[in-house]
Amino acid sequence: MSAAASPRLAPLFLVALASVGYEIALTRWFAIVSWSEYGYWVISITMVGIAASGVVLNLAKDWLLASPQRTAAVFAALPPMLIAALAGGTFALTAIDFNPLALQNQATMAAQLWRIAAYYAALFPFFFLGGAFIGLYFIAHGDDVSRIYAADLVGAGAAGIVVVALMAVLHPFALPLALLPVLLAAGWMLGPSKAARGLLVLLTLAAAVVVGRFSPADYNEYKAISAPLRVEGSRRVETVRSPRGIYEVLDNFTERLDVDLSNNDAMLAGAEPIATYGLYVDGNRVASLPKQPPGALPYLNAALDALPYRLMPAPPSVPLVGSRGGFRLDEA
Repeated sequence: MSAAASPRLAPLFLVALASVGYEIALTRWFAIVSWSEYGYWVISITMVGIAASGVVLNLAKDWLLASPQRTAAVFAALPPMLIAALAGGTFALTAIDFNPLALQNQATMAAQLWRIAAYYAALFPFFFLGGAFIGLYFIAHGDDVSRIYAADLVGAGAAGIVVVALMAVLHPFALPLALLPVLLAAGWMLGPSKAARGLLVLLTLAAAVVVGRFSPADYNEYKAISAPLRVEGSRRVETVRSPRGIYEVLDNFTERLDVDLSNNDAMLAGAEPIATYGLYVDGNRVASLPKQPPGALPYLNAALDALPYRLMPAPPSVPLVGSRGGFRLDEA
């Protein structure tokens, strides 16, 4: 491709947006399916993919730049490959049976390390192809590096704004779906013919079906929310989507057992704990919420948490830290 030809920056902007956007979406995916601490894998996988693409581009640059037609064909082929890699990688993630608790035990660690390698294998193609697309812009348009770098940076920055905004309306499992039209637009601009564009649309629709319909992403069985969701009659009272996390309020018979009580019937005197909902963030239980505003709390006579205060000779002065909301302040 001629260095004098002015590059079209819109496809570069869109691919940069989709690449960084997918990276951000995956950090939320791992926070829900596993725990947020494992989100660092995404950064590592991204850097491995981009580094590998740089090595390949450097080795193959003479072949890639041998003719403008060849360079244009590679540019046109990369967005469809990115769409396929995004769909395939997202679907493959759900098939990896990773147990974060087994990773903490030396006796069971080996199998989990292979599963971590499977995560790398599933996501590497997308970030390799994204890095190749962006890197090819730099080597094909060496005289226009400043504009290319600007488009790359603006696209990456826009990804943060767009994806974080989408977290307020979409579940993190659906965020990859929102990036498919972005890659479709990039491929459409570079498509050499109407037939190629038509195939690109069909590929995008197929990818959307794979990600949205057949990807069984869910909380892992070791999350606090997993067991309550399987209780007969359990229901989600409310779900709030936010960049800070997925907040879910559950109603089932296990949620009211949040207070440890004495088995001394005389102390309980027939009182029952307040019926509560359970509040979870990304599958981690954070508080109990009363179904009705708490009034009298007679069951506290039998609460084990009250024992230390009853043992003290005088009413103590105690700072309250970590009440977790709900009605803990009323109990205190």
